[in-house]
Amino acid sequence: AAPGRPVFTPHSRSRVPLIPERWRVNALAVSPDGTRLAVALEPPGAERPRLQLFSMATGALIREWGVNTGRPGAAPVIGFLSWSPGGRTLEVSYPLHGNGAALLDVTRPGTNLLASSRIVQFPKWAALTGNLTLTDGGRLIASAVDVANAHNIVTGWLVAEFTATTGKAVHIFHRQSFPGGHQAMGPATVWWASPSGRA
Repeated sequence: AAPGRPVFTPHSRSRVPLIPERWRVNALAVSPDGTRLAVALEPPGAERPRLQLFSMATGALIREWGVNTGRPGAAPVIGFLSWSPGGRTLEVSYPLHGNGAALLDVTRPGTNLLASSRIVQFPKWAALTGNLTLTDGGRLIASAVDVANAHNIVTGWLVAEFTATTGKAVHIFHRQSFPGGHQAMGPATVWWASPSGRA
């Protein structure tokens, strides 16, 4: 193989867990050390979404969390998943949080996703449109967001980093305005190439 090119062999494949019939996989995320696979499942009908954690080596189910909202009817589905560099925290993008995200400590006891998570609320003007990526050792959250004015009208979008404690925007990397009220689609996915959060 060419230098720097990954080599795939049959021995490097992991067992794929069996997903219940009619359930849909909404998001996948492999832990930084490559040992665990987080899977967000969307159920049929009025069943609750689930977040499952599997062993990459054996395919065995390690942990499972349900979404108990305390409200009747079907719960919103999980949109995106992102691990912290240390592999202890899993960022869960979930519509029920409104303008926020859940930071789940996967070592914490319990099976209720919302009760086991710390919710981070972002500024009211920042409407989350895509994935959230934990950077800087899990201290910051990078995302692309729509920017809305006081009348909830989208006036542009930007790519920024927010603190994982208060949700305050601390770095804005790119800003795009919509001239004359014309809207355009902004980016939906932001990836970080280095664990340090510098690229």
